[in-house]
Amino acid sequence: MKFYRAMCRFPRPSSYLGKILLVSFIGVHVPLIGAVLYILATHGASIMESFDILVALLIATLVSTAATLAALCSLLSPVSSAATALRSYLEHRTIPTLPTGYPDRAGVLMANVQEAITRLDTAIDAAEAQRDEVFRVHREKFELLASMSHELRTPLNHVIGFAELMSSEALGPLGSARYRHYADDIGTSGGGLLEIVQNMLDLSAAEAGQVDVNLAPVDLGEAVSRAIGLIHHQAQTLGVTVDLDRDPRKVLLVRVDGRNLKQMLVHTMQIALAGSTRTTRVHVSVDGMAGLATVAIQSNAKWLNGDVPRELLRLPITAATAAIEGFASSNPTALRLSLVASLARLTDARFKVAVGADGGRQMVIQLPLASEVALSAAA
Repeated sequence: MKFYRAMCRFPRPSSYLGKILLVSFIGVHVPLIGAVLYILATHGASIMESFDILVALLIATLVSTAATLAALCSLLSPVSSAATALRSYLEHRTIPTLPTGYPDRAGVLMANVQEAITRLDTAIDAAEAQRDEVFRVHREKFELLASMSHELRTPLNHVIGFAELMSSEALGPLGSARYRHYADDIGTSGGGLLEIVQNMLDLSAAEAGQVDVNLAPVDLGEAVSRAIGLIHHQAQTLGVTVDLDRDPRKVLLVRVDGRNLKQMLVHTMQIALAGSTRTTRVHVSVDGMAGLATVAIQSNAKWLNGDVPRELLRLPITAATAAIEGFASSNPTALRLSLVASLARLTDARFKVAVGADGGRQMVIQLPLASEVALSAAA
Protein backbone atom coordinates (compact mmCIF):
# COMPACT_ATOMS: atom_id res chain seq x y z
CA MET A 1 0.00 0.00 0.00
CA LYS A 2 2.93 2.38 0.61
CA PHE A 3 4.02 2.31 -3.03
CA TYR A 4 0.41 2.72 -4.20
CA ARG A 5 -0.09 5.70 -1.88
CA ALA A 6 3.16 7.23 -3.12
CA MET A 7 2.05 6.97 -6.76
CA CYS A 8 -1.36 8.48 -5.88
CA ARG A 9 0.39 11.67 -4.78
CA PHE A 10 1.23 12.44 -8.43
CA PRO A 11 -1.51 13.88 -10.66
CA ARG A 12 -0.55 11.63 -13.59
CA PRO A 13 -1.39 8.90 -14.33
CA SER A 14 -4.69 9.21 -12.49
CA SER A 15 -6.17 5.79 -13.29
CA TYR A 16 -5.17 2.50 -11.73
CA LEU A 17 -4.54 1.00 -15.18
CA GLY A 18 -2.28 3.92 -16.09
CA LYS A 19 -0.18 3.35 -12.98
CA ILE A 20 0.34 -0.33 -13.85
CA LEU A 21 1.24 0.49 -17.46
CA LEU A 22 3.72 3.15 -16.40
CA VAL A 23 5.45 0.81 -13.96
CA SER A 24 5.59 -1.93 -16.61
CA PHE A 25 7.12 0.38 -19.20
CA ILE A 26 9.73 1.80 -16.84
CA GLY A 27 10.61 -1.57 -15.31
CA VAL A 28 11.03 -3.48 -18.59
CA HIS A 29 11.90 -1.16 -21.49
CA VAL A 30 13.96 1.59 -19.94
CA PRO A 31 16.64 -0.86 -18.67
CA LEU A 32 16.65 -2.57 -22.06
CA ILE A 33 17.23 0.68 -23.94
CA GLY A 34 19.89 1.72 -21.43
CA ALA A 35 21.72 -1.58 -21.83
CA VAL A 36 21.80 -1.27 -25.66
CA LEU A 37 23.07 2.29 -25.47
CA TYR A 38 25.77 1.18 -23.05
CA ILE A 39 26.92 -1.62 -25.38
CA LEU A 40 27.10 0.75 -28.32
CA ALA A 41 29.07 3.28 -26.32
CA THR A 42 31.62 0.76 -25.02
CA HIS A 43 32.36 -0.58 -28.48
CA GLY A 44 33.26 2.92 -29.67
CA ALA A 45 30.69 3.07 -32.43
CA SER A 46 29.21 6.45 -33.30
CA ILE A 47 25.52 7.23 -33.24
CA MET A 48 25.36 7.44 -37.04
CA GLU A 49 27.06 4.08 -37.47
CA SER A 50 24.56 2.52 -35.06
CA PHE A 51 21.53 4.38 -36.42
CA ASP A 52 20.01 1.30 -38.10
CA ILE A 53 20.42 -0.70 -34.93
CA LEU A 54 18.82 2.07 -32.82
CA VAL A 55 15.85 2.40 -35.20
CA ALA A 56 15.27 -1.35 -35.21
CA LEU A 57 15.57 -1.40 -31.43
CA LEU A 58 13.10 1.50 -31.11
CA ILE A 59 10.56 -0.17 -33.40
CA ALA A 60 10.86 -3.49 -31.59
CA THR A 61 10.52 -1.75 -28.25
CA LEU A 62 7.42 0.16 -29.33
CA VAL A 63 5.77 -2.95 -30.78
CA SER A 64 6.51 -5.01 -27.69
CA THR A 65 5.36 -2.15 -25.45
CA ALA A 66 2.04 -1.88 -27.27
CA ALA A 67 1.53 -5.64 -27.11
CA THR A 68 2.46 -5.71 -23.41
CA LEU A 69 0.12 -2.83 -22.59
CA ALA A 70 -2.73 -4.46 -24.49
CA ALA A 71 -2.19 -7.72 -22.64
CA LEU A 72 -2.07 -5.91 -19.28
CA CYS A 73 -5.31 -4.09 -20.11
CA SER A 74 -6.98 -7.43 -20.80
CA LEU A 75 -5.57 -8.99 -17.64
CA LEU A 76 -6.86 -6.07 -15.57
CA SER A 77 -10.41 -6.39 -16.93
CA PRO A 78 -11.55 -8.57 -13.95
CA VAL A 79 -10.63 -5.77 -11.54
CA SER A 80 -12.37 -3.21 -13.72
CA SER A 81 -15.46 -5.40 -14.10
CA ALA A 82 -15.68 -5.95 -10.33
CA ALA A 83 -15.40 -2.22 -9.64
CA THR A 84 -18.02 -1.42 -12.29
CA ALA A 85 -20.38 -4.06 -10.89
CA LEU A 86 -20.12 -2.62 -7.36
CA ARG A 87 -20.73 0.93 -8.55
CA SER A 88 -23.68 -0.14 -10.73
CA TYR A 89 -25.29 -1.94 -7.78
CA LEU A 90 -24.76 1.00 -5.41
CA GLU A 91 -26.30 3.47 -7.84
CA HIS A 92 -29.01 1.42 -9.58
CA ARG A 93 -29.16 -1.91 -7.65
CA THR A 94 -28.24 -3.73 -10.86
CA ILE A 95 -27.32 -7.38 -10.22
CA PRO A 96 -24.14 -8.25 -12.20
CA THR A 97 -23.30 -11.54 -13.93
CA LEU A 98 -19.56 -11.83 -13.35
CA PRO A 99 -17.64 -15.01 -14.30
CA THR A 100 -16.98 -16.96 -11.12
CA GLY A 101 -15.20 -20.15 -12.27
CA TYR A 102 -11.57 -19.00 -12.37
CA PRO A 103 -9.27 -20.11 -9.52
CA ASP A 104 -6.68 -17.30 -9.55
CA ARG A 105 -6.94 -14.15 -7.45
CA ALA A 106 -8.71 -12.15 -10.16
CA GLY A 107 -11.29 -14.92 -10.51
CA VAL A 108 -11.71 -15.15 -6.73
CA LEU A 109 -12.21 -11.37 -6.63
CA MET A 110 -15.03 -11.53 -9.18
CA ALA A 111 -16.63 -14.50 -7.42
CA ASN A 112 -16.48 -12.73 -4.06
CA VAL A 113 -17.98 -9.54 -5.52
CA GLN A 114 -20.79 -11.54 -7.14
CA GLU A 115 -21.54 -13.39 -3.90
CA ALA A 116 -21.34 -10.24 -1.79
CA ILE A 117 -23.78 -8.36 -4.04
CA THR A 118 -26.17 -11.33 -4.08
CA ARG A 119 -26.13 -11.63 -0.28
CA LEU A 120 -26.46 -7.88 0.16
CA ASP A 121 -29.44 -7.68 -2.18
CA THR A 122 -31.16 -10.55 -0.33
CA ALA A 123 -30.49 -8.86 3.03
CA ILE A 124 -31.82 -5.52 1.76
CA ASP A 125 -35.00 -7.17 0.48
CA ALA A 126 -35.54 -8.84 3.86
CA ALA A 127 -34.86 -5.60 5.73
CA GLU A 128 -37.25 -3.64 3.51
CA ALA A 129 -39.98 -6.26 3.97
CA GLN A 130 -39.49 -6.15 7.74
CA ARG A 131 -39.54 -2.35 7.70
CA ASP A 132 -42.76 -2.30 5.70
CA GLU A 133 -44.33 -4.75 8.13
CA VAL A 134 -43.30 -2.63 11.12
CA PHE A 135 -44.71 0.48 9.46
CA ARG A 136 -47.94 -1.35 8.65
CA VAL A 137 -48.43 -2.53 12.24
CA HIS A 138 -47.46 0.92 13.52
CA ARG A 139 -49.95 2.61 11.22
CA GLU A 140 -52.76 0.17 12.05
CA LYS A 141 -52.36 0.82 15.78
CA PHE A 142 -52.63 4.56 15.28
CA GLU A 143 -55.54 4.11 12.85
CA LEU A 144 -57.41 2.19 15.56
CA LEU A 145 -56.83 4.95 18.10
CA ALA A 146 -57.71 7.70 15.60
CA SER A 147 -61.01 5.94 14.83
CA MET A 148 -62.01 6.16 18.52
CA SER A 149 -62.42 9.94 18.45
CA HIS A 150 -66.17 9.86 19.10
CA GLU A 151 -65.96 7.15 21.76
CA LEU A 152 -63.35 9.08 23.75
CA ARG A 153 -64.44 12.68 23.40
CA THR A 154 -68.22 12.33 23.77
CA PRO A 155 -68.19 10.91 27.34
CA LEU A 156 -65.62 13.48 28.39
CA ASN A 157 -67.71 16.31 26.97
CA HIS A 158 -70.70 14.98 28.94
CA VAL A 159 -68.65 14.91 32.15
CA ILE A 160 -67.38 18.46 31.59
CA GLY A 161 -70.86 19.71 30.65
CA PHE A 162 -72.54 18.20 33.71
CA ALA A 163 -69.74 19.52 35.94
CA GLU A 164 -70.26 23.04 34.59
CA LEU A 165 -74.03 22.67 35.02
CA MET A 166 -73.60 21.64 38.66
CA SER A 167 -70.96 24.28 39.34
CA SER A 168 -73.25 27.06 38.03
CA GLU A 169 -76.23 25.61 39.99
CA ALA A 170 -78.39 26.20 36.94
CA LEU A 171 -81.00 23.69 38.09
CA GLY A 172 -80.96 24.69 41.73
CA PRO A 173 -78.59 24.94 44.68
CA LEU A 174 -76.34 22.02 45.51
CA GLY A 175 -76.78 22.54 49.21
CA SER A 176 -73.09 22.91 50.08
CA ALA A 177 -70.25 25.05 48.76
CA ARG A 178 -67.98 22.03 48.90
CA TYR A 179 -70.05 20.31 46.22
CA ARG A 180 -69.61 23.36 44.00
CA HIS A 181 -65.82 23.16 44.46
CA TYR A 182 -65.93 19.45 43.67
CA ALA A 183 -67.85 20.21 40.48
CA ASP A 184 -65.24 22.84 39.56
CA ASP A 185 -62.48 20.29 40.11
CA ILE A 186 -64.31 17.72 37.99
CA GLY A 187 -64.72 20.23 35.17
CA THR A 188 -61.08 21.32 35.34
CA SER A 189 -59.78 17.73 35.42
CA GLY A 190 -62.11 16.73 32.61
CA GLY A 191 -60.93 19.67 30.51
CA GLY A 192 -57.30 18.70 31.05
CA LEU A 193 -58.04 15.08 30.18
CA LEU A 194 -59.96 16.14 27.08
CA GLU A 195 -56.97 18.19 25.95
CA ILE A 196 -54.66 15.17 26.38
CA VAL A 197 -57.09 12.94 24.50
CA GLN A 198 -57.34 15.47 21.69
CA ASN A 199 -53.54 15.59 21.42
CA MET A 200 -53.45 11.79 21.35
CA LEU A 201 -56.06 11.70 18.60
CA ASP A 202 -54.19 14.36 16.59
CA LEU A 203 -50.94 12.41 16.99
CA SER A 204 -52.64 9.17 15.96
CA ALA A 205 -54.16 10.80 12.89
CA ALA A 206 -50.76 12.21 11.89
CA GLU A 207 -48.96 8.89 12.36
CA ALA A 208 -51.72 7.01 10.52
CA GLY A 209 -51.46 9.34 7.53
CA GLN A 210 -54.97 10.71 8.00
CA VAL A 211 -53.92 14.37 8.04
CA ASP A 212 -54.49 16.26 4.80
CA VAL A 213 -51.46 18.28 3.71
CA ASN A 214 -52.09 21.23 1.40
CA LEU A 215 -48.82 23.03 0.71
CA ALA A 216 -49.06 26.73 -0.08
CA PRO A 217 -46.95 29.86 0.52
CA VAL A 218 -47.46 31.16 4.07
CA ASP A 219 -46.07 34.30 5.70
CA LEU A 220 -44.13 32.78 8.59
CA GLY A 221 -43.83 35.99 10.58
CA GLU A 222 -47.57 36.58 10.43
CA ALA A 223 -48.26 32.96 11.40
CA VAL A 224 -45.99 33.29 14.44
CA SER A 225 -47.70 36.54 15.49
CA ARG A 226 -51.13 34.86 15.28
CA ALA A 227 -49.89 31.90 17.32
CA ILE A 228 -48.63 34.24 20.02
CA GLY A 229 -52.07 35.88 20.03
CA LEU A 230 -53.71 32.49 20.55
CA ILE A 231 -51.62 31.72 23.66
CA HIS A 232 -51.73 35.33 24.93
CA HIS A 233 -54.53 34.71 27.45
CA GLN A 234 -52.78 31.62 28.82
CA ALA A 235 -49.51 33.55 29.16
CA GLN A 236 -51.26 36.49 30.84
CA THR A 237 -52.99 34.15 33.29
CA LEU A 238 -49.62 32.64 34.24
CA GLY A 239 -47.97 36.06 34.38
CA VAL A 240 -45.47 35.08 31.67
CA THR A 241 -43.99 37.54 29.18
CA VAL A 242 -43.66 36.36 25.57
CA ASP A 243 -41.16 38.35 23.47
CA LEU A 244 -41.11 38.24 19.68
CA ASP A 245 -37.93 39.02 17.76
CA ARG A 246 -38.51 39.45 14.02
CA ASP A 247 -37.64 41.97 11.32
CA PRO A 248 -40.94 43.57 10.24
CA ARG A 249 -39.31 44.65 6.97
CA LYS A 250 -38.70 41.08 5.90
CA VAL A 251 -41.42 38.74 4.67
CA LEU A 252 -40.46 35.07 4.99
CA LEU A 253 -42.63 32.92 2.75
CA VAL A 254 -42.56 29.20 3.48
CA ARG A 255 -44.29 26.47 1.52
CA VAL A 256 -46.21 24.60 4.17
CA ASP A 257 -49.65 23.45 5.22
CA GLY A 258 -51.08 26.42 7.10
CA ARG A 259 -53.13 24.38 9.59
CA ASN A 260 -50.21 22.11 10.48
CA LEU A 261 -47.92 25.11 10.90
CA LYS A 262 -50.45 26.74 13.23
CA GLN A 263 -50.63 23.57 15.34
CA MET A 264 -46.86 23.25 15.49
CA LEU A 265 -46.39 26.86 16.61
CA VAL A 266 -49.19 26.80 19.18
CA HIS A 267 -48.08 23.48 20.67
CA THR A 268 -44.41 24.51 20.95
CA MET A 269 -45.41 27.76 22.65
CA GLN A 270 -47.70 25.88 25.04
CA ILE A 271 -44.77 23.56 25.81
CA ALA A 272 -42.67 26.63 26.59
CA LEU A 273 -45.41 27.84 28.96
CA ALA A 274 -46.05 24.48 30.64
CA GLY A 275 -45.18 24.60 34.33
CA SER A 276 -44.24 28.27 34.11
CA THR A 277 -44.15 30.78 36.93
CA ARG A 278 -44.12 34.56 36.98
CA THR A 279 -40.31 34.46 36.62
CA THR A 280 -40.57 32.56 33.35
CA ARG A 281 -39.63 34.37 30.15
CA VAL A 282 -40.46 33.04 26.69
CA HIS A 283 -38.53 34.37 23.70
CA VAL A 284 -39.63 33.69 20.11
CA SER A 285 -37.38 34.60 17.18
CA VAL A 286 -38.01 34.37 13.43
CA ASP A 287 -35.24 34.45 10.85
CA GLY A 288 -34.27 33.00 7.51
CA MET A 289 -31.05 32.17 5.71
CA ALA A 290 -29.50 29.55 3.41
CA GLY A 291 -32.91 28.49 2.07
CA LEU A 292 -34.40 27.79 5.51
CA ALA A 293 -36.76 29.79 7.71
CA THR A 294 -36.26 29.24 11.43
CA VAL A 295 -38.57 29.74 14.38
CA ALA A 296 -36.79 29.40 17.73
CA ILE A 297 -38.84 29.20 20.94
CA GLN A 298 -36.84 29.48 24.16
CA SER A 299 -37.96 29.46 27.76
CA ASN A 300 -35.94 29.67 30.96
CA ALA A 301 -38.20 26.97 32.44
CA LYS A 302 -36.20 23.75 32.69
CA TRP A 303 -37.12 20.40 31.18
CA LEU A 304 -38.59 17.98 33.69
CA ASN A 305 -38.19 14.23 33.86
CA GLY A 306 -40.58 12.77 31.30
CA ASP A 307 -40.83 15.89 29.14
CA VAL A 308 -38.86 14.63 26.13
CA PRO A 309 -39.96 11.38 24.44
CA ARG A 310 -37.27 8.81 23.75
CA GLU A 311 -38.20 8.48 20.08
CA LEU A 312 -37.62 12.20 19.63
CA LEU A 313 -34.20 11.95 21.25
CA ARG A 314 -33.22 9.33 18.69
CA LEU A 315 -34.08 11.51 15.73
CA PRO A 316 -30.96 12.75 13.85
CA ILE A 317 -32.48 16.23 13.73
CA THR A 318 -32.49 16.44 17.54
CA ALA A 319 -29.81 18.50 19.26
CA ALA A 320 -30.70 17.50 22.82
CA THR A 321 -27.77 17.30 25.25
CA ALA A 322 -26.97 14.70 27.87
CA ALA A 323 -29.05 16.59 30.41
CA ILE A 324 -32.28 15.21 28.89
CA GLU A 325 -31.07 11.93 27.35
CA GLY A 326 -32.53 9.86 30.17
CA PHE A 327 -36.04 11.28 29.93
CA ALA A 328 -39.00 9.09 29.04
CA SER A 329 -42.25 10.13 27.42
CA SER A 330 -44.83 10.04 30.20
CA ASN A 331 -46.65 13.37 30.37
CA PRO A 332 -48.64 15.86 28.22
CA THR A 333 -45.47 17.79 27.30
CA ALA A 334 -43.92 14.67 25.79
CA LEU A 335 -47.16 13.99 23.94
CA ARG A 336 -47.14 17.51 22.49
CA LEU A 337 -43.48 17.15 21.44
CA SER A 338 -44.31 13.89 19.63
CA LEU A 339 -47.23 15.59 17.89
CA VAL A 340 -45.06 18.51 16.73
CA ALA A 341 -42.41 16.07 15.46
CA SER A 342 -45.05 14.12 13.49
CA LEU A 343 -46.51 17.29 11.98
CA ALA A 344 -43.01 18.46 11.07
CA ARG A 345 -42.34 15.25 9.16
CA LEU A 346 -45.62 15.67 7.27
CA THR A 347 -44.71 19.19 6.14
CA ASP A 348 -41.02 18.59 5.25
CA ALA A 349 -39.96 20.61 8.28
CA ARG A 350 -37.29 19.87 10.85
CA PHE A 351 -37.90 19.95 14.58
CA LYS A 352 -35.07 20.24 17.11
CA VAL A 353 -35.20 19.93 20.88
CA ALA A 354 -32.31 21.10 23.04
CA VAL A 355 -31.27 22.55 26.37
CA GLY A 356 -30.65 26.29 26.14
CA ALA A 357 -27.57 28.09 27.35
CA ASP A 358 -29.42 28.97 30.56
CA GLY A 359 -30.50 25.36 31.07
CA GLY A 360 -34.01 26.10 29.86
CA ARG A 361 -36.19 24.67 27.12
CA GLN A 362 -35.27 25.29 23.53
CA MET A 363 -37.26 24.22 20.46
CA VAL A 364 -36.50 25.06 16.85
CA ILE A 365 -38.72 24.60 13.80
CA GLN A 366 -37.03 24.88 10.40
CA LEU A 367 -39.04 25.08 7.18
CA PRO A 368 -38.03 25.30 3.51
CA LEU A 369 -37.96 28.93 2.46
CA ALA A 370 -40.17 29.55 -0.59
CA SER A 371 -38.89 33.08 -1.08
CA GLU A 372 -37.54 35.92 0.94
CA VAL A 373 -38.69 39.42 0.09
CA ALA A 374 -37.28 42.43 1.88
CA LEU A 375 -39.92 45.11 2.22
CA SER A 376 -39.64 48.63 3.48
CA ALA A 377 -41.43 49.56 6.68
CA ALA A 378 -43.66 51.88 4.73
CA ALA A 379 -44.70 49.11 2.40
